[in-house]
Amino acid sequence: MSLDQIPHHQLAGFLHLLSLSNKISPASLTKELGVTPIEVSQIIENFLKLDNFLKENERAISCVSPLKLLNASKINEEINSFNQQNKNLVYAHYIVSESTNAVAARLLTYSESNVLVSSDFQTKGKGQRGKYWIANPGSSLLFSVGLKAIDKEYFQRNLSLNIGVIVHKYLTSMGASNIYLKWPNDIYFGERKLCGILVENTFYEDANNCVIGIGINKHPFKLGQAKVAGINELFVGGFSSEKIISDLTKEIIAVNSKNECARFASLCEYFNRYDFLRNKTIQITNGSKKMYGKAVGVNEEGELILFSEGVEKKFSSGSVDIIPL
Repeated sequence: MSLDQIPHHQLAGFLHLLSLSNKISPASLTKELGVTPIEVSQIIENFLKLDNFLKENERAISCVSPLKLLNASKINEEINSFNQQNKNLVYAHYIVSESTNAVAARLLTYSESNVLVSSDFQTKGKGQRGKYWIANPGSSLLFSVGLKAIDKEYFQRNLSLNIGVIVHKYLTSMGASNIYLKWPNDIYFGERKLCGILVENTFYEDANNCVIGIGINKHPFKLGQAKVAGINELFVGGFSSEKIISDLTKEIIAVNSKNECARFASLCEYFNRYDFLRNKTIQITNGSKKMYGKAVGVNEEGELILFSEGVEKKFSSGSVDIIPL
């Protein structure tokens, strides 16, 4: 049985107990969770498969590093304060979810307001082009902002680029440096990925809703063969996960309500100033087509400009890989 087949309440209970205790035995897990020894074994077996998360020692289970879960009450306090002036946000937190984007999309169909969904662990975290990825519990800030009935042009005009600029400006205002925007939806610290953004359009009846998923790594770790960056490297004096989530959510909703990001043109200069791909040799994949060349920037339409075979070519979508020289 894989992680996504185990009931979420069992996984959440397991992670909650791990966050409270340095060591915990399978027998005590069976008692505390109210499940069978076989079910406990399945949970432990799956979490042991995650890289550098759990360890077994003398019939006890412990985390490799202390597990700190989000304090949803703190986020809720920030949201309640925000809603005193602007009652347009509903908040929900799950220790375990399939993906915050999927949950936010469902909530939007029933809510009359914008929504915020946060989670400590996703069993089916969404990546680009339908891919799934799983990050260790508590290793990343995982949240999605659902915008209700947005202007269609706002979505179609490079919303992921706009959100990337919002996140970049926020981190910079907090004192971060050496961070860059990677077209179309990532933020890098130096040469390592720090943050990913996934924007999805969701239609319900006549409404054009939108879900913005953001994942920010809290500390460096290996994701496949690559090593990613963490915000603890940016803010050596510490940071508040809850404040970052609350602040960015309020920024996104405020900008959307003013329709300030309906077009990318006003942000183009800023994006190019911190363009991670600029002057790098890259391969861009769009469907079954691959093209090599030198990235020379992003235009006011949010298109990536590639200099290839003596000609500038423009791309409005695609995945990018850097070609080592």
